[in-house]
Amino acid sequence: MLERLLDRRYGHTLVAVSPQGQLVAMGHLLPTAEPGVAEVALLVEDAWQHRGLGTVLLRRLLALGRCQGFAELSAYVPPGHTRMLRLLRRVGAAEEFDMADGLVRVRIPLSPVVIASGQPAPARSGG
Repeated sequence: MLERLLDRRYGHTLVAVSPQGQLVAMGHLLPTAEPGVAEVALLVEDAWQHRGLGTVLLRRLLALGRCQGFAELSAYVPPGHTRMLRLLRRVGAAEEFDMADGLVRVRIPLSPVVIASGQPAPARSGG
């Protein structure tokens, strides 16, 4: 599993490590089969929640998604996970939530990154 998370063919993984060297949070950006869309996932150890780690990881994943030319990120969240849904809304998640497989699919539109030529970065295809 760790090898897959660290293999760039399967996206990008960011981690947060405690001062003692323990992995306490992780975020993952995974291209999907849907052109221009990547999926984002976050995991923060219970003892490290409410310290802003999820927010920092999510904002960095959003920036990474923009730089890679994705038009949208999506996330799948259990319907009762109100803190995560609130965090996603704060970073610009669309208010249209779709239920898929018992999870809420949240869409986060990304504004394109303008490159030196003044043109938006080309959209990345999925897969």
